[in-house]
Amino acid sequence: MTEVTDFESLEDALQLFAQTIEDEREANWQKGDIALSIVNYFGPEAIGKLAETAHCSIHRIYHLLYNAKTFPPEKRAKDYNWTFHLTVAYRAKAIGMEPEELLDMAIKNGWTAKDVKNYMSDKKPESLGSFKCMDCGAKITIKAPEDFKGRKINCPFCGKYLGNMI
Repeated sequence: MTEVTDFESLEDALQLFAQTIEDEREANWQKGDIALSIVNYFGPEAIGKLAETAHCSIHRIYHLLYNAKTFPPEKRAKDYNWTFHLTVAYRAKAIGMEPEELLDMAIKNGWTAKDVKNYMSDKKPESLGSFKCMDCGAKITIKAPEDFKGRKINCPFCGKYLGNMI
């Protein structure tokens, strides 16, 4: 382990700290990409095994999968971290917008993750649907505008048809 006394200056120590944070963020993309490949190949029953192997919750695995699936490598904004992309992905889903479109808008406007979370926060959902995927076990609650009624809903993790919004 690196000790604080190993550095010549605070700037050197902070640079190492920042690099470690960046490495961790990149590792999230790698974990998500690998997990998505595993689930695509072995099926959704692998999700529980991934969580068990990683000693984390299934919810954490869903985040990794959702971000990797929503933003494959060629659609990622290189100057924005994994967490920012996840915020964009979930906000876009909440307001019925394409994630790439919201990501482009956020970049163009120089938004922070907080700005993304607040975008269209006054848009009140009127329709609510709750689904449970029998294939992968995901529990999904969808809040959407009234015009979403009747739309087909597929599991965002394994793609199985779950039903229609009512």
